[in-house]
Amino acid sequence: MADFILEYDILESIANNSKSLGKRSKEYSEKLESKIITGIDRVAGPSSGYLTSASDSVQDKINALKLKSDAFYHFADQISNLLEVAEQIDQEVADAIAAQREYFLDHHKALRIDDWKAKLLGLIVDIKNSIPLLDTIADILDGLNAVFEALADSIKHWYECEGGKYIVRAVGSVVVAAVSVALFVAAFPVSGFFAVCGAIGAGIAAINGITNVATSFRAADAAIDGNPAWAVIYGKQDKLSDVLRQTNFGSGGWNALSNLGAGALDTTETICDVVGFAEIGKNAIKLFKGDAFKLLKNKGSMNFSDLKNGSKSDIVDLKNNILDGYADSKNGIKEKIDNALKGGSESTVSKLTSSEVKAAIEKNGMSVDEFSKLLDPNKTLTPGELKLVDTIRADVGLPQSGTVMNKTIPQSDIYNYLYNENYSGVRGFVSVDEHSSALKTLDDVFEGNRLDYNNTAFKTGSGVDGISQSVGNADTVYGKITYVLEDADTIKVPTDFPTVENAPYTGRGFTGSKNIVLPELVQDNRSFIDGDILGVYDSETGTLTQQFVYDSDFGWVLK
Repeated sequence: MADFILEYDILESIANNSKSLGKRSKEYSEKLESKIITGIDRVAGPSSGYLTSASDSVQDKINALKLKSDAFYHFADQISNLLEVAEQIDQEVADAIAAQREYFLDHHKALRIDDWKAKLLGLIVDIKNSIPLLDTIADILDGLNAVFEALADSIKHWYECEGGKYIVRAVGSVVVAAVSVALFVAAFPVSGFFAVCGAIGAGIAAINGITNVATSFRAADAAIDGNPAWAVIYGKQDKLSDVLRQTNFGSGGWNALSNLGAGALDTTETICDVVGFAEIGKNAIKLFKGDAFKLLKNKGSMNFSDLKNGSKSDIVDLKNNILDGYADSKNGIKEKIDNALKGGSESTVSKLTSSEVKAAIEKNGMSVDEFSKLLDPNKTLTPGELKLVDTIRADVGLPQSGTVMNKTIPQSDIYNYLYNENYSGVRGFVSVDEHSSALKTLDDVFEGNRLDYNNTAFKTGSGVDGISQSVGNADTVYGKITYVLEDADTIKVPTDFPTVENAPYTGRGFTGSKNIVLPELVQDNRSFIDGDILGVYDSETGTLTQQFVYDSDFGWVLK
């Protein structure tokens, strides 16, 4: 609600000025009447007819001046009345506030301040109102506050949009890398199984630290150069295995080999980590079997006569708990090592679903496997199930500005996007990169995004596949457009009603996949901008074979 403010001194000035204008108009009209009209009337002779006409014109002017004079006087009276009424209302409001204040303080005596404090506050307010310099100082301080706020906004914009966070991360990664290298050097010489595993783990950590330094600086450079998509991609490459998986070596064989090496690195790192936990448990056992623990149990040597009953049993319980915990941890470690070596027993839908989506599902008391069954397009949900799906979709939410997005395109459209000027942007069904990045092969992408709609342009098999009307060989590659969301208002959850014609669309905010819980989104028409990426991926392995970066001057440029 807007404020309505009346400045008494300004109103008084307006009234005085209006009276002055009325007075001047009246005096001017009187002068015209006494000097001009009287003078014309005194003229006699043949030209008196012309003078009569002039006299009429002057008289019209005099009449107009008198009307203006009356209007100015009337306006001055109205302003004076307004001023008087405003002052009266102000006084009545002040009296009402004072009465209410007294009533409140009479019923809350603890809140009443001493008279001298009230007078002091009144004096301070009066001084502030009577000395304009204080207002000026307050305005200066207010201006400084605005400057600081603007500076804070600039720093925030630099951090979020101009590569600041990547620069900060790059500096931090240098420190982490230095510590990792120091720990690796400190691990030598080594002897024994645990020590060897620790040294290998430290070596991988050092390599990952150095890799993180390089990718962090590349992310900062990309952000500064105006390529936010590349900045995000480099920013997520924290380990050597990430780089190996996401780098295109220009050859399918080399790309497959790099993927194999990345998997070996991750598996080795996992094994070293769990062995490290085992060593911690082993050292804890030694602690409670050693002299220090025996000394703690010896009540005589430690003079713990007051702990004869309770403390001894507590210490024994603590020892037993640690021994039991270590036994459990050994079983858990064995299970983790077996899973790391054998691929684990985790379900496909749990493996492929992103951690963010998992958290939203588990927050509502369901497992990912149970929830995925509610997304079957052929399943009719109860009202309670529909409400649960809606709740989980709302918990997942919509992507914010700065989120990396993906749009999957068929092999037949890759050429069009690269060279047909009519294919100038992204629109339609898309997904958050973090939600769909686990889908690698065309079969996974096809099923996860439920691209098996009627007349689909994606070909996963040769000949007529029963879904698409096209005939021919299966696609050997597929495309993926990666971009950074600038305007969060341009993306939404699809709300179309599912029908036979748009099957397998579910209308539940997720694709109808049985292998992944993938939130479904629709992008309004968005033109390509500098830094957008179009990747071409091998259908069988999911490895990147070619990568193009969009340039507003040159179009798609092969990287």
